[in-house]
Amino acid sequence: MIPIYQSYKSILLVIFYAMTVLIQPGCKKGEKIIQPTIEVGSVRGNVSNEYGEPIKGAAIELTHLSGTKKIGSTDSEGNFAIQKLSTGSYQISVSKDNFIAQSRAALVEKNSNVKYDFSLKVGKSTLTVNTDTLSADHGAQSFSVLIKSNAGWVISTDAHWIGLSRSGGNGNQQITLSVLKNESELERKATITVTSGTEVKTLTLTQDCELRLTNVSLGELANDSITVNFNKSITLIELTSKSPYCHNSNIGTRVLSEGTAIRFSNTCGILANGHPYSVTVKDKTKTHTILFNTRNGKDRIHYEPQVIAPTYFVTDDNRYIWFSLYYSNKIQQITVDGLSVKKEYTYPFSIKQLSYNPYNHFIYALTDSPDIYVIDPANGSVVKHIKVEPIPGDFPYDPDSYPQTIVFTASGLGAMICVGLQHHSHVWKMIDSRKNDVIYYHPKESKIHLYGDIHANYNRTKLYFNSMDSSGEIFYFDPLTDEIVDVQRKDGLFGRMVTNRKNDNIFIVQAYEQYIHNPITGYYSNMSFNGNGGEGAFSYLPGEEEVVYVVTAQNYLLALDYALRSSFAQRDEATLLSALRNHGRRVGARQMFAIGVDGAVQADTRGDYRVGERFPYEDLTDGALERPASAVVAWQGGAYWMVVVPVFTPNLSGFIAAMIPVDDRLLSQLQGQSTLPKRVELASLGQDGRWTLLAQGNAPAGMAGTLLSPHARLQTAPATVDVRGREYVVQGVWLQR
Repeated sequence: MIPIYQSYKSILLVIFYAMTVLIQPGCKKGEKIIQPTIEVGSVRGNVSNEYGEPIKGAAIELTHLSGTKKIGSTDSEGNFAIQKLSTGSYQISVSKDNFIAQSRAALVEKNSNVKYDFSLKVGKSTLTVNTDTLSADHGAQSFSVLIKSNAGWVISTDAHWIGLSRSGGNGNQQITLSVLKNESELERKATITVTSGTEVKTLTLTQDCELRLTNVSLGELANDSITVNFNKSITLIELTSKSPYCHNSNIGTRVLSEGTAIRFSNTCGILANGHPYSVTVKDKTKTHTILFNTRNGKDRIHYEPQVIAPTYFVTDDNRYIWFSLYYSNKIQQITVDGLSVKKEYTYPFSIKQLSYNPYNHFIYALTDSPDIYVIDPANGSVVKHIKVEPIPGDFPYDPDSYPQTIVFTASGLGAMICVGLQHHSHVWKMIDSRKNDVIYYHPKESKIHLYGDIHANYNRTKLYFNSMDSSGEIFYFDPLTDEIVDVQRKDGLFGRMVTNRKNDNIFIVQAYEQYIHNPITGYYSNMSFNGNGGEGAFSYLPGEEEVVYVVTAQNYLLALDYALRSSFAQRDEATLLSALRNHGRRVGARQMFAIGVDGAVQADTRGDYRVGERFPYEDLTDGALERPASAVVAWQGGAYWMVVVPVFTPNLSGFIAAMIPVDDRLLSQLQGQSTLPKRVELASLGQDGRWTLLAQGNAPAGMAGTLLSPHARLQTAPATVDVRGREYVVQGVWLQR
């Protein structure tokens, strides 16, 4: 390392000198280079004994407030002089063996030559301070400190927030320390130094900060877990909900991060809504009660009155949201990152729907009248006013001139759903922004059905239409060919459809069935039968092209894997294993099983069971017929969360089982996101009667090894025990299936 250090040092020196040459100002011959002046002064004086006789060889030490020191000594006449001292405040100390040392403050000014004489008495220096520590709360206050000495002394501190009633004195005196209010969020400390010759005493003053609630945040894994952070350690007394609709008995609390955080269950939280709480805590000095609100959601913009059926769209670059309240006269451009309003425009009309036209890059604003306003998003100006006039094909006495929704393709051709003023028979019309926004009926338009909605496909090359009535008709319009193409559904009562943002797949939701269909390729997935009411969204992760997330009528969020469902129906082991492994990676499973209706294993991703062998947990497959069944099981030296769900295609075809490891990492995550105890360990009882530790959380304590000796019975009642020199309240719990 030494050669490298020397080379590096040499390089630095070369660069330094080169820079010096480069920045040296030029001068003409004969001109003087003006060098910067340094303000200095000097100190001189005489040191004698109590009889006036000079003391030779007395040590002189000058200490600047910055900490720099200058030393000297007296000559045979007792005189001393120290030159070229930087200006400022100093502390002069004089000492000599068998004499009582002296200290005093000194001030050196520019070009000054100040004189300080000292008279030393024979003896030994003494210096005491009545305390070495002081504690202050966050407010402004003062303290008295008693200094006792048989000589002169000085007192100093480098803390700007502490004032001293004097800088020095002689003998016994009382000093007042004035402490300013601590405005910061942190505790602060300062050192006060008292010096008398070679004797030095220090006093540490610690000032507390005002208690503040610094942050309220959602947990990373469990959305109902709330963490409240403070700027210093506290003792929790009580945390209660202030809402009459939330039961405090379910709240659960846990103090974290050495007392600077509290985590609890926000059991009454609603997405994007606030919820009031009160927390009572105690710090070092007193008890505090603080009111705060939780908020489910990362960012939020608050609107009054409550937002009902807003209209909005996200720009293609995913940077902005164009937003308007229903029947509001304002449009806002909102940043996706941070959710802040960048621009806001006000208009003399109320807005019912916003739609973006990728062809001309304008926003089309629908109203509750036949009027459509075309807006330039660059500046918010209205560039065009379109009035939907009656056209041939409208109802004669009540023209279909009131647009309800409008969607455009990338080519500029779009479609609208329109109704009349009195009747509400939804019809659809074309609008061509390439030809001055001309509105017309497509030659193949039919008014037999009530058309409910229009969806653009992933690249806006097609428009999908679905009906509102029992016909369940779906078709798409291709602007390239100007053709209407029917989408062939499977039998069932139609509900709605969801388009995919990356391909031509559509998720079709019927009254009792759901499936994926690609109208371009003709592909149909196997059906699922969840009766979920129509809500669904595609997954866009790699390898999950046929995974759809849906919300069931029982408020479960399900991931429907149609590729896995299809491979299960095909009974092809290789395809089934591939689909099981993909599904296992998504849910974090170490092992996946496909199980037949008869309880025989059809596929095992780790190969522990051959095809045809019995699945070892038949009670889980039996229970899965009513609802997804799960249990924590001991398996091959580890603990696993075994989850079993049925597969219908459409009749019961078997079961899928996932083995998710309950390891140290999972327990630590659960501890961090919930109100689990501070120490958690999982142990299993083997057939030989011995206990085996399977997993432990983020702070191992060795409880299992201490409490569960071979053949010991599990202590299921709370008990106080000593574990490795620390006292714990522990309770063992059997994990039942």
